[in-house]
Parts: sequence; structure tokens; C-alpha cells
Amino acid sequence: MEIRTCWCGKSMVVTLRGEFDLSTAPEFRRVVDETRMGKLDQLIVDLGEVTFIDSSGLGALLGRYRRIQALGKGFALAAPSHRVQEILGLVGIGRTIDIFPTVSCALKGGE
Repeated sequence: MEIRTCWCGKSMVVTLRGEFDLSTAPEFRRVVDETRMGKLDQLIVDLGEVTFIDSSGLGALLGRYRRIQALGKGFALAAPSHRVQEILGLVGIGRTIDIFPTVSCALKGGE
């Protein structure tokens, strides 16, 4: 999996590409955990290029969500593919974490 980060004001966007699973979830956790949370108002995870997600990927998302929320910061998911959206729906993540159709919408929703 490829992980890219960029800042849009005080929002950090983490873009994931490829399979988000047992072998790649630790790298995602590391990237997010090494972020200077004091600078951050919101973390957006762009899932638009994720081709597969398993329970390890879902657990990594939920774990970072809890950590970010405990700090009083925002967390959102953006642009999941149809396949990933189905999985998120099956496990009910949308009841806990905001999911937006695009990164732009997530940025506007976090203001």
C-alpha cells in the first residue's frame, strides 16, 4: 500500500492506495501516530484508491478515530470506492465515523 499525506490548512489528508490489510495497517498507524496532533484540527483518510480492506484495516481506522477523538480533533473518511463503501456499511462504521463522497466535501464538512 502507498500512503501519502498532505496538509490543507489545519486538516491533514492521508491518501491510501492499494490493499489496506494486516500487512499494511501498521504503516498507516505509524504515519498517523507520528503526526504532530497539536497542529491538527481534522484528519481525513482518503479511501478512493483502496482496492481491498479487511478487519485489520478497519481496526486501524477505528483505533486512529478513537485516538483523534480523545484529543478533541475531527476525523473523517472520504471517497471510498463502491466495494470499500459496502464493507464499511456492513460493519456500521458510518454510524460512528463521518464518511464523505470526496475529500473536498470532507474538508468543508470539517469546518
